[in-house]
Amino acid sequence: MAVIRDKYANIAALQVVQVSANVEQFGQILTGISLGEGRGMLIDSIEYRPAAGALQLVVGVADELLMIISNRDDITNFGDVSQRSIIDQVSISTNNFGTAVGMAQARLPIIHQFFPPRIIATPRIFCGVDSVSLASPATVYFRISFRYVKLSAQEYIELAEAFVLT
Repeated sequence: MAVIRDKYANIAALQVVQVSANVEQFGQILTGISLGEGRGMLIDSIEYRPAAGALQLVVGVADELLMIISNRDDITNFGDVSQRSIIDQVSISTNNFGTAVGMAQARLPIIHQFFPPRIIATPRIFCGVDSVSLASPATVYFRISFRYVKLSAQEYIELAEAFVLT
């Protein structure tokens, strides 16, 4: 890999609010990368922070809150790990172990750190929220720590084949 120009992490943040419960909603972050310029983005970590009200909606065994980071905004199955355009994903659900529980702790934000970092080379990334069987729309805050890196022509082509052209 060529010389890293960004030594320290930058922060991109976005709030995504579902327009209706159980409907996919995407927000867009412009990466500052133009296709073909030979620059990539190293993602060091992603933080997911569902609003407190969103967590309170996940109460039954059929309820699920799903969050993804992707390079596309037309994904219909957030849980499909075979989709190469999904960069990262989180699912929050409940489990019934036979006894009623009135309270559960949630440690927020949910932080995914990447060692080595994930690399992308797309002009935009999308933060997506979907839900299953929730009573109301959910709100989720996303925060991405990243650095820019110079890519060789071969590295750029490999990334384009893996993410942009899929």
